[in-house]
Amino acid sequence: HGPIAAVTRGIPVIVLDVPGPVHSDVSSLSPELCDRGAQVIVVSSAAQADIRLPDDMPEALAPVAAVVRAQQLARALSLRMGFDPDSPAGLSKVTAT
Repeated sequence: HGPIAAVTRGIPVIVLDVPGPVHSDVSSLSPELCDRGAQVIVVSSAAQADIRLPDDMPEALAPVAAVVRAQQLARALSLRMGFDPDSPAGLSKVTAT
């Protein structure tokens, strides 16, 4: 039940594992996601992370660095899929009034 129930074989899951109070819960979630067959991508300062964050980042700033890495990942994925992230379909930067 809940979000974990949506995780099935082949579903990509990005795990943002930053230092702080939730670290132990998040790090224990990754093996469970793998057991469900998810394609887990870990964003962390840990040596085994798929996408590395700086080691010396203060806890309060770690989520900011994680979000920047997620944006970089979204851009790379968009380009790889043949999309132009600077000109998304259906989006106009000008509002007609």
